[in-house]
Amino acid sequence: MLKFSKKLHLVTTIFKNFSTMKYTKTLEWIKVIDEDKKIAHIGLSNQALEQLGDIVYIDMFTDDIKKEKDEIVGEIESVKIAADIGMPVKGEIIEINPDIEDLNKINNDPENEGWLAKIIVDDLKDLDSLSDETEIFKYSK
Repeated sequence: MLKFSKKLHLVTTIFKNFSTMKYTKTLEWIKVIDEDKKIAHIGLSNQALEQLGDIVYIDMFTDDIKKEKDEIVGEIESVKIAADIGMPVKGEIIEINPDIEDLNKINNDPENEGWLAKIIVDDLKDLDSLSDETEIFKYSK
């Protein structure tokens, strides 16, 4: 069960990000932060962290910055499982969050301060194939 502060934060995040965030069917979210330049943040959803538990390790790959949709861009380990992080849409990684090693930001605020990478989206229309809200899922490998 979530503590009151986490529940309040979750509700606040949902309202703050309503209709500006899109979600994949697995772990990830994407939020356009500059529509003209097609720049977006990507990260792990609150729903994913509820399923996976606290993140204890994260590694974002930067060896190939242009990625296809669903291509692996990183990996995480949580208290429950290890998992890959996929690219939500086709695009180019232009920055990894400089605070990525602060796992508290990812664990406590994954849909805001805990963003993982900044990308340039190839085509904003690709976001139409994603969901406006997280779907109930059970992540397993």
